[in-house]
Amino acid sequence: MQSRDCPTMSAGEVTFTDLLLLVIVLAFLWVSGKTAERLGCPVMVAEIVAGIAVGPNGFDIAPFPSAFVVVGQLGLFLLILEGGLNVRIDSLRTVGARALGVAISGTVLPILLTVAVFSGFHHFNYREATVAGVSLSATAIGMVTQLMVGFGLLQSRLGNLIMSAAMIDDVLSLILLAMVTAASGMGTQPAWGPVTGLWAILIPLISSVVFILITAVFAVSTPVLIMRLQTTFDSHGIHSINSWIVPTIFFVAVILVVAAHFARTTPLLGSFMAGVSFASVPSALVTFEACSAEVFSWTTRIFFASIGFAVPAHALFSTEALLYGSLLSAIAVSSKVVTGVFEWDSKWAVGWAMVGRGGTC
Repeated sequence: MQSRDCPTMSAGEVTFTDLLLLVIVLAFLWVSGKTAERLGCPVMVAEIVAGIAVGPNGFDIAPFPSAFVVVGQLGLFLLILEGGLNVRIDSLRTVGARALGVAISGTVLPILLTVAVFSGFHHFNYREATVAGVSLSATAIGMVTQLMVGFGLLQSRLGNLIMSAAMIDDVLSLILLAMVTAASGMGTQPAWGPVTGLWAILIPLISSVVFILITAVFAVSTPVLIMRLQTTFDSHGIHSINSWIVPTIFFVAVILVVAAHFARTTPLLGSFMAGVSFASVPSALVTFEACSAEVFSWTTRIFFASIGFAVPAHALFSTEALLYGSLLSAIAVSSKVVTGVFEWDSKWAVGWAMVGRGGTC
């Protein structure tokens, strides 16, 4: 079906029908999520399915789908920012080693299994099998965050471990994607530096490590700096921290997201570390949630619907697609579930939490 999306859309081209369809789509997403919640089903799954139904590959009634995708990406960054606000830097020290084990095994195993299985099919060569494996290696940090929110685990040790593992997993997958792109010579031009060759492989790896180290130092320093500023403001009769902390969080998040982009690591890492930087600041999380709850709920809802927009619904029902899709799904699930062994007492919770995809495939 032909999409209504138009890159050169102006205000005069928005019709009454577009507005009516927008209201219908938003209402459908809301009803789908609430119905799933009432039935005890995962809300995000219902919103993804709803996105498939109304998106370009479904009934194609969502006006200007690219606008939904943009708003959805904003929702993803807010989701990751909130996730970071629940991960204190001191807790990362206690879960770091296990989170690293979960992330590395969860990145490597899908690639090894996919290459081992699919390179044996005559339809696939080694490179295609490797690309498929890399696409399965990333855990969707947005889905993980929403899961932790839904189960009330964001502020727990288990939630911190899973969030940290998913973020490391996402960074590792980005580096592997850059390596595969560089090796194939099919990459798009980045903000700077080469897109092919050895340095195209090394730059994301080096910049990600450096970015994490720098922002970790910033995260340790931020609570101390904020408390000193608050003391100074109190002495001059200036308003309390609650009146300016949320704009400060957003400002820092924008700076770190832009910095991560130009450092050629994942911008989501910038959003996550911005949240971590303020996680130890008293009342920062509570104030952030109070100020952004409604915007956050809608942008998150649209994010999961936008994932559904990208699902090629018409291509899913051929025999070949079902066969290969089922096999890839089995690999995707099994290779992530086993990562729970690094947190043995909660192995099933950790393993299944890492299964979620949707961000980078």
